Amino acid sequence: MTDLDQNAALSSSRLEEIRDLNVDSCSAGAPYNPDVWTLEKARTDLLAHVDSLTETAYNQARMLSEITDACVAVEGDALRHRTQVAELSAEVQRLKAALAKEEETSGGLIDERDHMEKLLDTFAYTLAPEEVIGEHSSGNDPWQNALDLVTSVAEVDRLRDLAAERDQAVASARHLAGAMAKVGPALLEALRLAAAGDAASAAAVLGDVAPEGVEEGGEVRG
Repeated sequence: MTDLDQNAALSSSRLEEIRDLNVDSCSAGAPYNPDVWTLEKARTDLLAHVDSLTETAYNQARMLSEITDACVAVEGDALRHRTQVAELSAEVQRLKAALAKEEETSGGLIDERDHMEKLLDTFAYTLAPEEVIGEHSSGNDPWQNALDLVTSVAEVDRLRDLAAERDQAVASARHLAGAMAKVGPALLEALRLAAAGDAASAAAVLGDVAPEGVEEGGEVRG
């Protein structure tokens, strides 16, 4: 083994001898010198190892830079995601509050609808029995049936006017019938007297009943 292989310290004379040697002694034509060849081989291996370490360090530095960039990007994404999560959380809370309010409003509307349906049922079946307007079904609407039975205010007023005119006509007819019952016999007697040639008596009979049963202008009065 050489001194280098044995990790032994070289003497000063030996180091001087090595320094005096020409590196070209490692060429093919130079005489073989084990120490020079060993040193050259160690130097070559050391340089190759340094180059390998340098390349590895460069690659690791590049990877570290890429990892750092990725971490920065991930941190930015995480920050954006946290912001989005906060915004979505606030929106969810807003929607929950709106939903609760809508449910409350809907509940009130449902109660009002149910109450109105009960009132309409009461109104409809007060106007007409179930046998007339029927029940609620896909083909029947008792509310509409009851509404069809209701007479409008204008029609009621018209019917009232007709009833009043009818009552007035009946009263007039009765009054006329009563007057005719009083005047009729006197007219018959006056006609008989006139036919017998007693005009003065006929006029006297008519004069007796005219103030009582006939108004001025020929209208009969009671």
